[in-house]
Amino acid sequence: MRSEDDITIIDLDTYVPNNLRNCPICAEALTTWNFPSFNVTMNCAHEDKVCFGCLEKYIHVETQSKSLERITQLCCPLCPEKLSHDNCHTYAAKADFERYNNRYDQLLAISAVPEAAMCLGPSCLSAQVHEGGSFMTCDACNFQTCIKHNIPWHTGETCDEYDKRVSINVKPLEGMNAPVKLLSESCIICPKWH
Repeated sequence: MRSEDDITIIDLDTYVPNNLRNCPICAEALTTWNFPSFNVTMNCAHEDKVCFGCLEKYIHVETQSKSLERITQLCCPLCPEKLSHDNCHTYAAKADFERYNNRYDQLLAISAVPEAAMCLGPSCLSAQVHEGGSFMTCDACNFQTCIKHNIPWHTGETCDEYDKRVSINVKPLEGMNAPVKLLSESCIICPKWH
């Protein structure tokens, strides 16, 4: 005869059998062979693991949408740890890895030319030799880039004017009350609550 202490209550909404694991991206309960044996990168500290299907889709989307310079900066989908070349080779579909690898090789070639500047246009993968000055218009897409700041061109301002505006808007705030101080300086006091 069993006592009440022998009864285990299972929440069927969250119960996952031993051979299944939940993917934090797609929320599917999948067998453990659908997951990598190790973390996505060597440096990931989280216990969760992403299923192979989600890793493949993630890398596909990232390699489609990232600019040339940012393609080599892909991160784990769960944390900011960078994916290595080997990680991308392991988890990406063949076509996505070829695209990644081609861009990776292109970036290495560009970085060997000191005068080369990469276009920061959102969908442009172009780079060109840029000699002197802080302003560049991409030959491929006409996107305007500030070479000095490595940002899209600050239209209507020289680099000195931009530096001055940015330095004025950035006030050093110290201590635990810095966010409160910043808000109190910029917020209008509501007459109802004052």
